[in-house]
Amino acid sequence: MENFKHVFIFNIPEDVLKEELLEILERFGPVTSISIQKLDQETQVKYAIVEFQSHLIAFNAIRNLTGYIIKNHALNLYFFDIIEMKPVNIPPNYSPQSTQDNEIEQNKQNKQNEQNEQNKQNQLEK
Repeated sequence: MENFKHVFIFNIPEDVLKEELLEILERFGPVTSISIQKLDQETQVKYAIVEFQSHLIAFNAIRNLTGYIIKNHALNLYFFDIIEMKPVNIPPNYSPQSTQDNEIEQNKQNKQNEQNEQNKQNQLEK
């Protein structure tokens, strides 16, 4: 937990600019990166993923800004764990459809095996 430097911020008003949010966040220390996205087309709020320079800065931002009102919206801040994405080698003959077909076939086989096992149990009980 001590190396968490990323913070998820939710309930950011739609009309808040990145610069405005940065000004608030940088009161606690340097911000390494920030990404702000709109949740979806229907809602009037955005969210942000912020990386602070250190865990302590991130912790202080969360402690002091959770519930902070900005344009009638109370901000919610949480530690956020970034999962490192790594490239994967995909076999040349890979096809999502063939994988899906294999899963369907495997599920059918599993159900058949369960049915056979149940039939055996029923026979033994008689």
